[in-house]
Amino acid sequence: MFILKTLIKNNLFLIIIVLTFFIVKLSSISFLPLFNDEMDVGNQTFSLSNNLRDYRGNFLPTYLDSFSESRAPLLMYLSIPFVKFLGLNPISVRLPSIIFACLSLIYFYLLVSKLTTKSIGLFSTFILSTSIAFFHYSGLAFETSLLILLIISTTYYFYLKKYFLSLFLFSLTFYTYNIANIFVPLLVIFLFVSNYQSIDKRKFFLSSLLPIILCLPLLFQIVTGSASNRFSLISIFNQNQKDSIEIKRSSATNPYSIPEKIFHNRFQSTFNTFLNNYISSFSGDFIFLKGDPNPRHSVPSFGLFLAPLFLIIPFCFFSKNASNKLFIFWLIISPIAASLTQNGGNHLTRLFPLIIPLSFFFGCALDFIFLKFKIIFIVFCLFFIYSCFSFYHEYQTHYLTNQYQSWGYGYQQLFSNLPNHQRLFVSNLNYDLVTPFVFYQKHSNQILNDQSTENIFQDFSGFKINSTYFITNWKGNTLDQIKNFAQPNDLFILKQLKDIPGDMDLANFDGFKLINQIKDPHQTLLYQVILKE
Repeated sequence: MFILKTLIKNNLFLIIIVLTFFIVKLSSISFLPLFNDEMDVGNQTFSLSNNLRDYRGNFLPTYLDSFSESRAPLLMYLSIPFVKFLGLNPISVRLPSIIFACLSLIYFYLLVSKLTTKSIGLFSTFILSTSIAFFHYSGLAFETSLLILLIISTTYYFYLKKYFLSLFLFSLTFYTYNIANIFVPLLVIFLFVSNYQSIDKRKFFLSSLLPIILCLPLLFQIVTGSASNRFSLISIFNQNQKDSIEIKRSSATNPYSIPEKIFHNRFQSTFNTFLNNYISSFSGDFIFLKGDPNPRHSVPSFGLFLAPLFLIIPFCFFSKNASNKLFIFWLIISPIAASLTQNGGNHLTRLFPLIIPLSFFFGCALDFIFLKFKIIFIVFCLFFIYSCFSFYHEYQTHYLTNQYQSWGYGYQQLFSNLPNHQRLFVSNLNYDLVTPFVFYQKHSNQILNDQSTENIFQDFSGFKINSTYFITNWKGNTLDQIKNFAQPNDLFILKQLKDIPGDMDLANFDGFKLINQIKDPHQTLLYQVILKE
């Protein structure tokens, strides 16, 4: 205990936490293959670093126009130095998120220590660093790592009364991830109201002028639709909600009767959906056991935090510091933005701010146990350390093998070393190969278009990038079609089961040379690359 107290007193504990976290994440930075959204971050960053335009050709965009949707741009702009100096690769795309996560740990410690005690700050930071959600997301090119860093650091600067820096950084959060559009204004209002007596009002409002101006382009994007297109698709207010009401009413004798309008209406249905999402986000099942059902967001059989933390929840109520108003309010508003979206009650990316107040409350409980119950503290630490290694073993040994379909497995091997060819035909039936092709072939320094059209080549539909044809509809047996038109030195990337029947091996495909075969971790064929001789 004396050693632990010494570490806490001299901040050595914090250094150990952050350094260990950085080393572990850096050593496993390429463990998981990049998936399409991450490669899109790299493609946009690469394009911006070359000509200050996104790959659609927009100059210094305030919102990026990507293949699948519009995206907030700040992560890409901040990633430019990494891509510029390290090149376009998985390390340059993911390294910024690791750095943002390490800075988040430092600022979280500073914030909690300022509002409570240094020991609670360190315990809370330790809990955050071991959070499965934080650990997982910090090694991926998600906007959430940057968003959390900005929210924590700006809140800290607000309590230091550095209003200009705080509000300036708050304004940047709107350019990270859409949940900031709801979460951040609520947090700023709380900070202003709860500290009203001590705020220099004149200084505060003068400091807000530049941040407001910085937010105006975003407001324009919301009005024109670019920044709100995604929300309109996933919100609980969309057409699907209206359709579900009509289905319920259709079973009644008179679907348009007054009782049906009273008890089956859009407001009532939307409110129930919101409430269900909100309550679900606090469920023990979500937080400790299962997490997000999307295996890309969570490791199956693990929640947001390691399960032993469930055992120390009662001790949180005995810590006087756990009644901190900031983190209670933070906890309350964290699920609001996610609850306004379909299946938002267990969508970890949209609920990511939730891990911050939870880490604080667990830190309060751990600090109380440390001060009052030394034996329980030691036993808990041993159990917790065992759980940490158990998770890490599962993560490193089984996660990718079992969930490779959720990641861009095989894309790097498929596109990194293509041989010289006259024309390239990529079978893009699911519209999933253009992003990895652009990333690994570094084509994002030009204006790109992925809109499928008819007769892009002969009577096939698809789109073209230079001499590469992305075929979205072969209109018949793929192998037969290829035999009919292939010319010498034409290269083909084909999908198993989509273009190639069963486990057919194209090593002996007449008139073609087998260039490469991509297999999954279980040695089942995924793709084959052949060249017309």
